[in-house]
Formats: sequence, structure tokens, C-alpha cells
Amino acid sequence: MRKKTISFLLAISMVVTVSIGMAQPLPAELIPMGNAIGIQAHINGVMVIGLTAVTTNAGERTPAQDAGLKVNDTITHVNDTEVESTQDFHAAVQQADGSAIKLGVTRDGKTLTIKITPAKVQNDTQYRLGVYIRDRIAGIGTVTYFDPISNRFGALGHGIHDPETSQLLPLESGTVSPADIIDVKRGLPGDPGELRGSFDLNDHMGDLYSNTENGIFGTTKPSAIPSKNKPLPIAQDSEISTGMATIYCQVSDDQVRQYDIEIIRLLGNRDSRNMIVKVTDPELIAKTGGIVQGMSGSPIVQNGKLIGAITHVFVNDAQKGYGIFISNMLKSGESKCCIDHASAA
Repeated sequence: MRKKTISFLLAISMVVTVSIGMAQPLPAELIPMGNAIGIQAHINGVMVIGLTAVTTNAGERTPAQDAGLKVNDTITHVNDTEVESTQDFHAAVQQADGSAIKLGVTRDGKTLTIKITPAKVQNDTQYRLGVYIRDRIAGIGTVTYFDPISNRFGALGHGIHDPETSQLLPLESGTVSPADIIDVKRGLPGDPGELRGSFDLNDHMGDLYSNTENGIFGTTKPSAIPSKNKPLPIAQDSEISTGMATIYCQVSDDQVRQYDIEIIRLLGNRDSRNMIVKVTDPELIAKTGGIVQGMSGSPIVQNGKLIGAITHVFVNDAQKGYGIFISNMLKSGESKCCIDHASAA
């Protein structure tokens, strides 16, 4: 069994809904989850995360920079060859044997063609463009909800961003797996904590179909994501109030537990920061110091209704953080799902 042990990369951040045809109604009930999951997200192509110089026998050259490549560009083709991984990219560059190549690039939603001549590395047979690239990202997160009718789930409450560029990852595909929490780094002022866990790369429990600013979304089977929690009604934004609430999360073993928090301020309908919350549960504070990276997506329940999820932690006060309204998560997840299905029809 191959397990991947990982500190949390899909970090809690620190401090349009589109319809096709008839809009589908949001579900009336969902199962609040709180399960820790391992997440693997694959980019559509390879993302440029940095530019550098190439040392050649004639001195330093900067082919990528000179050709106009930029950080956050996504390279999808080398000449007519589709690029699906960093290995594909490097192989295609070497195959050109120093000849000029054409890169198919996506930038800000537009498709570009960039001509570039690779540079031969000093005292070597390899060719380089002078770029740092990434084709996937992995980490630990928390499932917010599961819909037993559609078999869809939502997690994180915010998007997966590249840690170097802060760009929202252009998701091509992704999978989720059950995760074991093996250690907790407690949050301290100025030093956010994190959940450290492991997951089996081959233990496939679901597929991702969307990465949005308001969460990641996918499909799974009820048997793959077991929970003793019962479905709860979905709260309207107007039903959410300041005061006591509960979060569900898995922070020390394979059990999802409930912990007390307080909603201390409502901020309205603004991205994934709709409310400010404070952890008040002594047990959770003792374990984690409050909110730590890896808890993003932990469902928030108030007055018997699912109202949202934890999304961010305050750097200087680990007991406080932001939460998103469940309506914002659902609108992002349901809209993208409907777009994908309509496009495939």
C-alpha cells in the first residue's frame, strides 16, 4: 500500500453564478461531514510558476522570459503534442533537439501561441526553456457536505491555489482519498498551525469536477464516504445569526467530533469570508490552538441547520477565522456541475 504523508498544502488562506437553461434548485438537506480527506488535483497542462535563466556555454540565456511567457501561464501543447504532465513537457522540449518550438498557452482565459527556442545547458545534452512548472498539487482538507440524492460533495470552502503564485488552479481532474491525521501543529500568534496527515494514493473515494473560489466539488458513493451524521436542513442567509454554533471536524483520529464555536460577526455575501467565527471549545483549543490549516471545509451548524464552513484562520489569533455561507458553496458547486453536464450533452 502506497501512502503519502503530507503537511497541508491546500492551505486555509491567512489574513456569478452561471446558469445554462433552467436553473436547478439547491438541495433542501445535506449531510454535514467533517471528514479529513487527501486531495490530488491535476492541472489542465502545466502551470508556469517561475522564470529563470539557463546557463549555456555562451553565458546565461532567458528563453522563456524573452519569448513572453509569464508566471501563471498554463502550457497545454508543445508544437502539436498535448502536454498533460511535467514529464510530457520535458520530453517534448528534448525531442525538438534545440529547434524552435511553438507553445500552446492559456492566459487569462485566452489561448496564445508562443514561439521559443530552447537553450542548451552548459556542458550537457539537455535543453531548457528557463521555466519552473507544476502539473499537480496535493494536500489534506475537510469535506463540508454530502448530498445522498446526487452523490455530490463539497469541501474546503475556498479554492485550491498554487502556493507560489496564489493563482486558482486550472483543474483538469482530481481525486480524493480518506486521510488519517497523524499529527497536529498547534496554532500560535503569527504562526498558523496545521493538520498533518497521510493518505493512500490508490484508495480512490471520489472524483473532483470543479475548483472554485468558494470550494472544491466532486462526486462519490455513500459507501465511500461513511458518516453517522443525519441530513440537516440548509439555512438561508437570513437565518444565520451571531451567537453559538458547532463545527464538525477530524483533528486527532479517524472520528469526526463536534466542537463549540461562536459566530461573532456577519459580513454579508462577500466571496468566502461571510462571517467571523471564534473557537470556544476548550478541548479543540487544547488540541489545535483553535483553527489550523487542514480544517478548512469543516461544516458549521447552528440551530439544527447547516449554515456554512470554516475557510480561513487569522494569522495573529488562531482562535478566530472566517467562514463561508453554505449558499455560496452550493451555488458555485451546483452551477459548475450543471455547466459541465450541459457541455457534455
